[in-house]
Amino acid sequence: MKNLKTIFALASIFILSFNSLACRCAQNDSLTKERVDKAAAIFSGEVLRIDENKETYTATIFIKVDRAIKGVKKGETIQVKTSMSSASCGITTEVGQIWYMMVTGGSEGYHVSICDRKRMLSRNCSSIGTSYEEMELKDWAQRKEDFENDIKIIKKLM
Repeated sequence: MKNLKTIFALASIFILSFNSLACRCAQNDSLTKERVDKAAAIFSGEVLRIDENKETYTATIFIKVDRAIKGVKKGETIQVKTSMSSASCGITTEVGQIWYMMVTGGSEGYHVSICDRKRMLSRNCSSIGTSYEEMELKDWAQRKEDFENDIKIIKKLM
């Protein structure tokens, strides 16, 4: 019986400690003046390249800005760092995707996490079947409409 209690106690500690390692966002996804002010850059752009660093478990996303709202210039290629795992708040991107992002940063560069406001606006759909593609078109149109609405709100908040 004593061994059973010990096993239960150790299992509980393991489960609780594992749960504490998962990514948690302190804020919701609402668009506020504080969030706009805190963002180092707000933009949309195409993912050109992704460099993964297996030692630090981070990825550097190279993005060519096609729409600059704050902190960057149109046509500029910027680097945005993220974790390579969603469990540690990283995002997953692919070359060719178009993203809208509100990123944080400072002297060490830009950073994005799943807790930051961002949205994939389009992707390379060459591997998707036509019936799935038709279903996806409505979703992409909604994403772009949401992005345009965000821009209107951001401009009012700035």
